Amino acid sequence: MPQQPMGPSAEDLIRMICAVFSGVRRPRLLADHLGWEARAVQRAWELGRALDLLDGDAHLRLRPAGLRVAATGPGLRRAAYARAVAQSSLVHAILDDPDPGALKRALRRRGVGAEPLLSERAAALRVLIRPALTLPELGASHPRQATLPLPAEGDPPAPPPVDLRCGTGENPDTYALIYSALLGAGELSGLQLRALLDRAEGAEVELAPLIEMGLRRGDLIKMEDRLVLSAEGQRRAQLAEDGAWIALSDPEYRRWLELSASPPRPAEQRAWEGLARRFLHWDARLWGESLAEAPQAAARGHLPPAAGGAPTPPLATTGGWLQHLDAPGLPLAFPRHLALLGLGLRGINPLLRPSAAGPRRPPSPVDLPLRVHAGLLSPGDKPLRAVADGRALRLRALERVPALGLLGAALLLHRRVGGLARVRLGPAGPSLCAGRRVVGPLVPALLRFCADQGWAPLFAPQFSVNSAGLVHLALRGRWASRLGPLLCLDEELAATLGEDDEGRLVLDGLEPLMDRLWTWLGAEVGALRSERGALHAEVPHG
Repeated sequence: MPQQPMGPSAEDLIRMICAVFSGVRRPRLLADHLGWEARAVQRAWELGRALDLLDGDAHLRLRPAGLRVAATGPGLRRAAYARAVAQSSLVHAILDDPDPGALKRALRRRGVGAEPLLSERAAALRVLIRPALTLPELGASHPRQATLPLPAEGDPPAPPPVDLRCGTGENPDTYALIYSALLGAGELSGLQLRALLDRAEGAEVELAPLIEMGLRRGDLIKMEDRLVLSAEGQRRAQLAEDGAWIALSDPEYRRWLELSASPPRPAEQRAWEGLARRFLHWDARLWGESLAEAPQAAARGHLPPAAGGAPTPPLATTGGWLQHLDAPGLPLAFPRHLALLGLGLRGINPLLRPSAAGPRRPPSPVDLPLRVHAGLLSPGDKPLRAVADGRALRLRALERVPALGLLGAALLLHRRVGGLARVRLGPAGPSLCAGRRVVGPLVPALLRFCADQGWAPLFAPQFSVNSAGLVHLALRGRWASRLGPLLCLDEELAATLGEDDEGRLVLDGLEPLMDRLWTWLGAEVGALRSERGALHAEVPHG
């Protein structure tokens, strides 16, 4: 649009702020996108910087006030702009000085324009300040938008104490705990399982019978020094919720149920007696008495499908999970120990030291997996020696950690399509929204999206990150910032994605994921289907 000689209007500056928010950060690209001359972009940048809305130079960035303006819905954006201007240090400076030359003096102190241009800049700023003059509270301190409660979640809590009603060996309740831990992490070493049981007050539990039980059931596969969930173990995940379901689906116990239903024949007597002794405690756990003495106690009307059979290894991939978006059955885990990433370098780099790899170390985000994508390392990666800086940690986590990559894609999508896709923080917890519709709680919605893509998302309530935990991690590690009831991609991180080859590489990996998420949201909320093309509007990024 033609640029006014005096300077941009408030609407023009809001358009520029929204363009920067969507990823157009280079002045030349901004000029092309907005249809302005280069000098008009420079003038608007200087004035926006004076009003505490913009920052940067070769790559423009939004200051917190500008971020709040851009993240607000279109219908409320002008009011948000007026509040941001009224709260700016420049406006407060001139309100405190009634002299007509106060504005020029304030600009001179901020180095906005050369001396001959001060009068022109002052006139242009009066135009930009005008919307704030309609606020009755101008000059007073405006309260920030009320924030909604968000439960804090710090380091991973200890697992619940083990249930030893069925003994310290082949115990369905203890196995359910191990099964849940594997559903949280995807794969664990024997030493990590031992550490898990120790934390769950199960130091006396025998691990070998439980591993043998998992292999017999076909839930687990032993690969190198690791126990990895089989494809069948992933599909039977709901059984881990209760030790009773573990017992009733166990092929050996199912055999005992069949044999105990009638008196043993002479040829079966020995096997019958052995199974009766073996499952004495299981019977008491499920039926209150031994089936050898009261076979009618078993309620055989409704049983879960029996486990067993030859297990199928999970899909084998190498490299980051974003390279395999078309792979059906891609195993993705969302372990609760990702909370350690929120500690930054002081939490991650000590885990990479050789001394930290000792026996019985609990699972962490820097474990090198064989098949499952979950943390900072992917199958086939070389072990990390150290993470160089906080920027490298945040970029690598977006690229390698499925939980943060999915959240980052949702927050980037918010910047591209505005209120049509956003993460909202409400009294019931964080939720993923499309338009005015709530698609669902954040993590369950992302899991549904993953399943819809044909991937194999793993989740266990006790051992996987929940919605509040994921938001807390993103805020603590500066992947995201909070703007009232909205979660927004951290502005510094968003600017980093377009600054250099490393940032651009991560952005290139996230964009196909954003496409898929946007298509899925359109399918989830039919009103969005006509808006799908907005994602691919001709918006240059840089």
